[in-house]
Amino acid sequence: MSFQHFNTEPKQPGDPFFASDYLFDDALYNHLSRLAKSLRIWSRVVDLRRDEEVRAFCEDLKSRHLRLGVIDTSDVPSPSEAGTSVAAHYVMLFSEYAQDDTLFLNTAPARAKGVVWSYFAFSNRTVRGLDETMLKRWYDTEIKKIADSPQARALLDDPELTTH
Repeated sequence: MSFQHFNTEPKQPGDPFFASDYLFDDALYNHLSRLAKSLRIWSRVVDLRRDEEVRAFCEDLKSRHLRLGVIDTSDVPSPSEAGTSVAAHYVMLFSEYAQDDTLFLNTAPARAKGVVWSYFAFSNRTVRGLDETMLKRWYDTEIKKIADSPQARALLDDPELTTH
């Protein structure tokens, strides 16, 4: 399991958490530290399997006048078919409370040489009005495009999907 290496500095592109572990990046760590010290980071444990907890969390954000900036669904889609269905369901729940520019971010393993991950995101402006089936199809399509691509990808509201 790669988490056993979480506290080991990743030095090579093939190392677990290469270019993603803020513990070994002074600039990222200092930025997070400043945010935490200035009380700009707010944490709360939410069981995403329980729709009522997600809605309560979103209502709490709303009552505090806090905005959803990015919802990271990177670990939700899995090789199983249910993974992208679950991600689509979460996005639909959060979408009700999100602003147009809120991003629903995802990563997928990249095939590009020296690149571990590629990224894709959908803005709430694009997601709003979709149903879970269509959003699941978008997730499946983006993950396949990344798996098939020899280049790193970073897509926002991929026009190949969002304009059809």
